[in-house]
Amino acid sequence: MVSLVTIFGLLGNITTGLLYLSPVKTFWHIVQRRSTEEFESLPYVVKLLNGYMWVYYGVVKPNSVLVATVNGFGSLLELIYVIIFLIFAPPRMRAITAILFCALDVVFPIAAVLITQLFFDREMQINIAGFLSLLFSVLTYASPLSIMVIVSSLSRLQINY
Repeated sequence: MVSLVTIFGLLGNITTGLLYLSPVKTFWHIVQRRSTEEFESLPYVVKLLNGYMWVYYGVVKPNSVLVATVNGFGSLLELIYVIIFLIFAPPRMRAITAILFCALDVVFPIAAVLITQLFFDREMQINIAGFLSLLFSVLTYASPLSIMVIVSSLSRLQINY
């Protein structure tokens, strides 16, 4: 008999997978226009880091293969989104995105995994990976608010004229 935990775990994975697929229309638009226009890269860079941390959590925590697999799928999609963004962004935005990508999506995850693997026992690795996953989940859903700050600033500028 399939338990409720398994059923809700699978439903959560389906929902998470669909959430990772939600920017497809945006990136299809970017590819068709061959421009990132006014889109920001920060939400996708942070969401990639979030996916990495959840994959790490799913790997170090026993019986969490569903967490690792769905976030591995999501990380692959986010990586594709960031690459598309880097290809079609104007030079200044490309440079900013590349710096963010290197710092947040390459250096930080490698450092986090190496430090926790070398200096902490399994229980502490799980706790640190869980904390980082939670932290970056909050940042993932807060990072689109950076766009609201820009819009708010622009609307104030238009009002002042």
